[in-house]
Amino acid sequence: MQDLINGDDKAAPAPSLAVTRWTVGLTCVATGYLIAVLLHEPEPELTTAPVIPTTSEPPDPAASSYVTPPVMFPVQIPGCDVVEPPQQRKLFSMLHTDTYGYDNPSYPWFSGPKAVAMTQALRDALPDDVEVAFAPTDRSLVFQPILGDPTEDKEFGGWTDAHATLLRGDRAGALSVTVRKSTTPIPPCVAGDLDERRHLPDGTIVDTDDTWYEMNGVRTPSRTATGYPPERRARPSPAFASRNPPR
Repeated sequence: MQDLINGDDKAAPAPSLAVTRWTVGLTCVATGYLIAVLLHEPEPELTTAPVIPTTSEPPDPAASSYVTPPVMFPVQIPGCDVVEPPQQRKLFSMLHTDTYGYDNPSYPWFSGPKAVAMTQALRDALPDDVEVAFAPTDRSLVFQPILGDPTEDKEFGGWTDAHATLLRGDRAGALSVTVRKSTTPIPPCVAGDLDERRHLPDGTIVDTDDTWYEMNGVRTPSRTATGYPPERRARPSPAFASRNPPR
């Protein structure tokens, strides 16, 4: 070592391979950890075998569930003289691609001015402590134009609806109101479809139903009311459904 300090390198032995690698490692550590790793050359006998990745089957997706309250029969329903047994529910879907605006000649019973009057009447009917949440027009409790043509869809076509999220304090609920013209007779009382049939002084009949459904274990209360005016000029079907409905 003294010879190296004095500049005489004749007597200095050649460094071993281990010393050389250790010096390189120290130099690289001083300049950066990642570089030191890249420059380090491990001894062949210290090299470990590559890790072989293993594969496993993905877990089966959880099955979804939809649960409704059991229907009791026979049962007595207030306002109903006769109660019919429960019926199998039907599902349907529909799609409209054309719109005629509020002045659809296929539905002369509905128009733009009537939509304004119906919207104002519906808003006036809300309790004083309930407000409509801010949303686009089609979700702000405004009755929308009637879509489609009755010659193409005679059974389900011809309705206007209004939707909104209602707020009462820190609680929220979804409100949907549908109005359509119907010439069919008032349906019979069917177990599972209503809790009560009310006969109002002006001859209007209102069927109410307070129920719930569970989707994947999450229960949502639902309140519906279907009104039948005495002259059968229109059939309004207000429906209320919310996980936490305002009360």
